[in-house]
Parts: sequence; C-alpha cells; structure tokens
Amino acid sequence: MNNTDIMKTKMNVKKFRFPYFYAIIVLFVIAGLVALNIVKEKFIDYLKDYEDTQPKYVAEEIFRYYYDERDFSRLISISENSISPAETTIDLVRFFNELTNGKEITYHRARSKSGDDTLCFTVKADGKKFSSFTIKQSGKLSKYEFPEYELDTVENINPPRLSVTVSAPDDAAVYINDYTLNSTHCIKSEIKTASCDFMPEGVKGITYSTYKIDGLMYKPEIYVRNENGESTITYDEENDIYTAAIIYSEKLKSEQSDYVVEAAKRCAEYMEFDGKFSDAAKYFLKGTRLYESLRTSQTQFAIIHSDYRFDDVRASEFYQYDENTFSCRVQFTHVLIKRGKEDFKDYIDVTYFLKKVDGKYLIYDSFNR
Repeated sequence: MNNTDIMKTKMNVKKFRFPYFYAIIVLFVIAGLVALNIVKEKFIDYLKDYEDTQPKYVAEEIFRYYYDERDFSRLISISENSISPAETTIDLVRFFNELTNGKEITYHRARSKSGDDTLCFTVKADGKKFSSFTIKQSGKLSKYEFPEYELDTVENINPPRLSVTVSAPDDAAVYINDYTLNSTHCIKSEIKTASCDFMPEGVKGITYSTYKIDGLMYKPEIYVRNENGESTITYDEENDIYTAAIIYSEKLKSEQSDYVVEAAKRCAEYMEFDGKFSDAAKYFLKGTRLYESLRTSQTQFAIIHSDYRFDDVRASEFYQYDENTFSCRVQFTHVLIKRGKEDFKDYIDVTYFLKKVDGKYLIYDSFNR
C-alpha cells in the first residue's frame, strides 16, 4: 500500500461517528441500573428495618433472657413481688426453681386488653402458667419510622403462703429466720404466768405475748433469745402454735443453788423432827403466810425413822424478776430409813420465791408442783 492509499483510509476512518442518540440511551440505561440498584438497596433496607422492629423479636429476647436461661433472680428484679420481711429474694428464686425444675418452659401470645399498642405473652412450665409479660410501643421510631417495642410489665404467680404463730416470754426477742418480730406482729399481750400470783408489790411476774407473721413461702427457723440464752420451743399441732419456754439464768443458778437447796433441806428436816425450827426459819421472811405456816406446822405427824438422806437433789429454773427478787425450783427425794422396814420416800418439788431483805435473800412464798 502506497502513501496515497494510506491517506484515503485515514480519511474514511475520521468520517465514522457514533450516533449521539445511542450514547444518550446507553447513559440512561446505566443511570437506570444505578438508580434501580439504589432503590433495591433502599427497599431491602426498608424491609429489614420493618422486620427488625417486629414485636415478636422483642418477646423472643425477653423470654430467652428472663425465662429460658432460668436465672430467676433476673425475673424477680423486674417484677413486683410480695416477699415477707422474714424472707428474701433467695426464697422466691428457690420457689421458681422448684416450680420449673425438669419442666419445659414455653411462651405464647395471649389476648391483649390494651389494644395493638400493648401485646401480652403467657409463660408456662409444662403447660401450667406461672408468669406473663407485656410489651408496648416505646415511643421511639426506627430508621423508617416503624414503632419500636420494649418490655412493659411482668406478672408472676403468687406462691402459696403460710403463717406462723409464736407465744414467747416478754423478756425475749422472737426471730423468724433472721427477722425480729415487733409490736406490729403482736396479736395478744400481757398473758400472765403462775409467777404473777406470787409477786410482791411493784414487781412484775413473767408474762407472755403471742406473735403472728403471715405471707411466708417456707417453714421458717424460729428462735427466741434474751441475755440469758436461747429458749426451747415446742409446737402444738392441734392449735398450730409454737411456744417458747422461759429462759432461766445460769448465772443466778451458780450463785444461789447451794443456798436454796440448804433452805429446802432444813425445812424438810424440821418437818420430820430431824432439825430445829430456827435452822429452817432463818431462810424464810418473818410475817409471811409461808413463815407462819412453817412455824405452826403439825410436826407430830412426822414418820418415825432412824436415819434419812436426800437423793437426786437439784435446783433449777432460776429467774430474776428485778435486782431484789428471784424464784427457783428445788427437787429431791427425802428418804426416811427405818431398820426392818421399807424406806419411805417423800418427793419434794417446790418453787420458792425470794426477795432481798437487808442484803439477804429470804423465801417469802412458794408452791408445790
């Protein structure tokens, strides 16, 4: 090919032009595809936003976190629960654990009383309802202004409840588990014991109060204590009441046991012609009914014997009413011995009441058991 042919070819190439019409169409197609893709992404994002705000997902997450994982302390923390002051949330957690142990927990949508803004769900353990929760529109909107939902209320089954009644001395505190009962639990007070009939003027005998506490989920531990120690508690099943025994003073016992035992022995000796009145009388308060009874007793009815002894001697139930007054119980067997005869046994069981006169305790009253 010569130069002339080459020049002709170049001229022919320069004359070819791509039509503007097609270029515009191509541009529109490209723009349309881009716009369609943008619309598609927007639509997908819109659908995703719609789906994400559906209340079923909120309900599902609530169920998983508060029920399905079985950490009922979480459930209790977001619900209103009636718990006795003598119990704790630990007891309520225990109740729900026992209620659901080994059972399948499920939930389903229930009929709502508040319209579409609030949705209700029932929670069951093996088909038996024990809780429910509601979700509501939170007032917040999503990216595309769909309403968002949040937890509204939780309502749990109320555990079976029991009550406990305790009768205890007024000088002691009553504990139900670690909770101290107070006057708001008192249903009866100033219940007198036998000691009240033997008190000198101005001294109060032993009185009891009866307490009742309701709303317990479980049978509690019951304690009755004062400065002298802890009481023994008995249960009366027929009347459904716990009664605490009087708490006696071990300190007073250690200080006064020998004294009151000697008084009881001297009295027993005098009554059987084995001792003098003066030896017994020094333990008793002059002018009292008891003193006069001892002084005028008919000792001529004493049993004839050649020897005697005291068996099973013990002193107990020492109780301090005030700094000058106390009572105690003395027990022993007064054995009278006569050769050739069976021993005579006199069982002594007496409660003495003593008060301090001129620095010395004297017996002013008593009763036999």
